[in-house]
Amino acid sequence: DHSMVYIISSILRKAFEKHDHISSEHSLEDLWKYLMLLPQDYGHSALYNEVTRKFMTKIEFEHGGKEYDDLYPKGIPTSIKISTSKGKDFDSGLVLFPGGHSQNQTVSLTNIMQHKFIRLGQQGLEKDELVNFVLNLENIRDLSNEQLQDVYDCNIKYSDEYIDGKPE
Repeated sequence: DHSMVYIISSILRKAFEKHDHISSEHSLEDLWKYLMLLPQDYGHSALYNEVTRKFMTKIEFEHGGKEYDDLYPKGIPTSIKISTSKGKDFDSGLVLFPGGHSQNQTVSLTNIMQHKFIRLGQQGLEKDELVNFVLNLENIRDLSNEQLQDVYDCNIKYSDEYIDGKPE
């Protein structure tokens, strides 16, 4: 699947570009947040980034077979193996609940989703409105019927900057 190859290649590119800022002291959760793809990662310059495209030519997908099929839909059985040009292999082994799955125990889904919501929200809302928006959604079970009717009302701010650069 080309979209998955692009996503993995983009995350790898970001990791290589930012490797000076990544250390073994970072938690897996911090890395997820740091390498998270945002709308800019789907803009024209990102889609045609030379490094990303090079990674895309090196990725192959393989069906995991019956062992993987039998574990779905309990989880999302996944594994990744990276072989370097120097002959070194890195193999995740089977991962049943990858980061982002509700039953994953290695990262806090709540923290990652809150981080993603804020990163995305910053692109369309002023800071004070974003804070109120997030608080309302986090406390949605305590809102009255009247408050629920307006829970998604907000003033979207528009930017003069384009993800893909200025239109020609």
